[in-house]
Amino acid sequence: MKRYIFLMVVLLSMSSTAFAQDRKFVNHTELGLLPYGFKMKESGFTVQTFNGYAISPKWTLGGTLGYDKLFVTRGEEVDVFSLSGGVRHTIIPPETTGLYAGLDVGFGFASFRDQVTDRKEEGGLRVAPQVGVKWKLGARGSFTLSLGYHYQKAGSETYQETVPSLPQLMTPGATHNYHATKSIHAHRASLKVGFGF
Repeated sequence: MKRYIFLMVVLLSMSSTAFAQDRKFVNHTELGLLPYGFKMKESGFTVQTFNGYAISPKWTLGGTLGYDKLFVTRGEEVDVFSLSGGVRHTIIPPETTGLYAGLDVGFGFASFRDQVTDRKEEGGLRVAPQVGVKWKLGARGSFTLSLGYHYQKAGSETYQETVPSLPQLMTPGATHNYHATKSIHAHRASLKVGFGF
């Protein structure tokens, strides 16, 4: 998990310094909530940064680095570090207030927050469309508020060998192993605030 955080920090610092002087470079950083209906115990949060290149006044293509904290059934916590391709479209340009839409599609690397050993953790597909309002701040800056949908797939496979109990020791060929698989399909709403330039 630490190597994913380190990789994200390095990529963000490189992209920010490399393109800071390019007026066609776009950065949009957001944080927000991932509610699951009225089940507050299963609501998570997200933070992400989109770095892209404006190919026209209304279209921007780029990539998104993100971190999501998901809470699923039975209080299980999942940390997800994601890398996605993204697009942003300005529907109504902001003279002062505008409207935009975005879509990120990529892969999330999952890490479960319990103490199970001998587990193989798997990430999966991440899809995050959104639509929002953009307020202009100065010459290039903006403040955004968006509503969207967030899907993340994750899974795990656990295999444990345990010491056989006394009755099993008396039975030739008896084993006592534990094997389990888990698949999570997290569907969440998203409510985000952000800043861009």
